[in-house]
Amino acid sequence: MPNPLRPVAAWASRRFAGGGGARPRRRMLGALAGLAVTGAAIALVVSQIALALPDARREVETRLSRLLDGPVHVDGQASFSLLPLPRASLRDVRILAARPGEDPVAVDVDQVDADFDVVAALLGRVAIKRVTLLRPEITTDAVALPPEPEPGPASPTLPIPFAAQTPEASRRLDDLLLRFSGINEIRVRDGLLRIPGQAGGFSNANLVFRWPGEDEAATLSGSYVWNGEPTQISLVVERPRPFLAGTASPLSVTLNAPPLAVLFSGEGSAGDRLQLAGRLQLSTPSLSRTVRWLGERSLTLPDFGALAFDTQLKVFGQRASLGALEINLGGNQARGALEAARDDRGRPAVSGTLAFDTIDLAAFGGAMAPPPRTIIDFQRPLRTDFLRDIDIDLRLSAARATLDRLRLGELAAAVKVTDGRAVFDVGDMAILGGRGQMRLSLDARPPSRLSGSASLRGIDLSALRETTLMLLPVNSGTANLELEVDTPAGNWGDVALANRTRIELNARDGTLAGLDLRLLRDGGPHTLSAAEAGAGFRTLSARLDGTGGTLRLDAARIETQEGATTLSGRYDLRTADVEATGLFDPVQVEASGRGDAFIPSQPIPFRIGGEWPSPEMTVGPPGRPI
Repeated sequence: MPNPLRPVAAWASRRFAGGGGARPRRRMLGALAGLAVTGAAIALVVSQIALALPDARREVETRLSRLLDGPVHVDGQASFSLLPLPRASLRDVRILAARPGEDPVAVDVDQVDADFDVVAALLGRVAIKRVTLLRPEITTDAVALPPEPEPGPASPTLPIPFAAQTPEASRRLDDLLLRFSGINEIRVRDGLLRIPGQAGGFSNANLVFRWPGEDEAATLSGSYVWNGEPTQISLVVERPRPFLAGTASPLSVTLNAPPLAVLFSGEGSAGDRLQLAGRLQLSTPSLSRTVRWLGERSLTLPDFGALAFDTQLKVFGQRASLGALEINLGGNQARGALEAARDDRGRPAVSGTLAFDTIDLAAFGGAMAPPPRTIIDFQRPLRTDFLRDIDIDLRLSAARATLDRLRLGELAAAVKVTDGRAVFDVGDMAILGGRGQMRLSLDARPPSRLSGSASLRGIDLSALRETTLMLLPVNSGTANLELEVDTPAGNWGDVALANRTRIELNARDGTLAGLDLRLLRDGGPHTLSAAEAGAGFRTLSARLDGTGGTLRLDAARIETQEGATTLSGRYDLRTADVEATGLFDPVQVEASGRGDAFIPSQPIPFRIGGEWPSPEMTVGPPGRPI
């Protein structure tokens, strides 16, 4: 065999001939000798590796077949490269996996690259260092459905409870790890998962799963697209097989996507039931959109806004507790503790306590029943269906609360939802300078219906006037107010047309708006204005009953220094038309200088009609003294 270094030696002898001395020549010869040794070592390594390469394809096919438990078919070419690492490449690979009791899975891979361990190859063994799957496509085929059963009671449509899935999932994952042994690392490039009959799903997967062996941590990291959103994931389980067997193991999970960010750090175990304990941080710009993005079809939430929380999580089977919870929901910040669970039907339930600094009650109500802005909005269904899919039992408190322009304080309330029936019960609150209680009950089962009541004590009527921005018939005073409402709750049109209301008002030491009782002594028409101050009153009592857009004033009595006034009538909320009739009974007038002689005055009739707040009052002719 010709010496491949002879041309180099000839060039060197010519280069240094005739000058430079012996020392440069010695350095050059030393370098050439080192080069020769290196070349010989490379040649030896290559020759040894070449002996193991014919077994590479068989090793790759065996490992993939064992991993997915199905035959491997290579329809394309197989090629080998030695540098920089020994690598076997298989093109157009198809794996058919059909384990007993599981849906069949087909895996089509454009190219499989298997890198081999150099040291093992030198020792005459074939050891895979990593496997890379280029553009794998996983397709699941559903098992044929059994014949439809005879008609009978409807079966639950919700999925199997998670707790029932945990033992089987743990067994399958442990079996997968055992079959993964010997691969060490698998990389997925541009992967795709197809599920028949489902759009979106899992695509553009670029993931790395690494598990060197029994005493090593298992890690999963990379990115993918889930339901159209790019997602970054990182998962570390320090002791994966003990974890799956039910022994606690440190673990951490990080997930970042536009709809959702999750960070968990702690420990957990699987086995017969999932157990987790550690710190959980979660944030999402929209809870309802995140639920849809995750693919949860059994629960459709209104858009309550962004959600973020930081908590100490504990999971035991079907139950999860969120302790030391700091939560921000739609800009409402609270502290407390929650517990979440699923019943035997898979129905979620949430309970616990939350203490808010400030809570916007209108934001939560508006998410379920957005105020109508156009005629079409009156026909849109209210978003209360989710109440049929979840149970809630919460205790709420708030130092301050708002309900549109209404300011509340020292709020103590309970929220309870059971089988589609929801109750919001305010046991105590500061309101309009007084105290109050309120209760709302909503039955979200078709046909949905809403009923409510409120009892307010010692409220300031001037504050009520300022809050409502309405020209009410009273300017000021201290009052007790009772309110009841009952209405269909399918849409705003039902609420507006078919509601039933009852209002009872008892006030004292206030002033009327626009009604000057001195006008009752002058016959004829008088234009009133609710924007102007009226007569003062000692007591005022009124009862109103409403149907749809009409309020009926059954009886009102106003007592002033000038006398007593009774009033009845109706008010149209849609047109602001008012119609009322009344009697003014003046106080008795002294007829002589003796204190025990009085001449009674005859009651003065009057009527009020027109558009509020500027109706016209017509006073009948005053009667003669008897």
